[in-house]
Amino acid sequence: MLKPTDEQAAAADAFHAGEHLALQAGAGTGKTTTLAQLAHATQRRGRYLAYNRAIAQDATARFPKSVLCKTAHALAYAAVGYRYTRRLNAPRRPAWQTGQALGITKALRVGERDLS
Repeated sequence: MLKPTDEQAAAADAFHAGEHLALQAGAGTGKTTTLAQLAHATQRRGRYLAYNRAIAQDATARFPKSVLCKTAHALAYAAVGYRYTRRLNAPRRPAWQTGQALGITKALRVGERDLS
């Protein structure tokens, strides 16, 4: 294993001191690697919030089972989204139908363009 950077060592110190931890850095700078190392060094449970499904799936393979790796959308869906499955899977409505349902029945002019 490589010697940790100063930033990784500071993150490890904060983590082992029991502090809350959020890593912010550019793409490819080692955030996930740092968090995976911390996760493997503890019995504590955690959550890894990924930008997209592919990243979440990759993280699931890199983290111990005590860390739940999901996207923000997946967490939200699990918490409340499942209640709206019927509506989410319903056929899409054209914008004009949604406007009518909201009582918008006249053409709307924005600038010089007619949007009727």
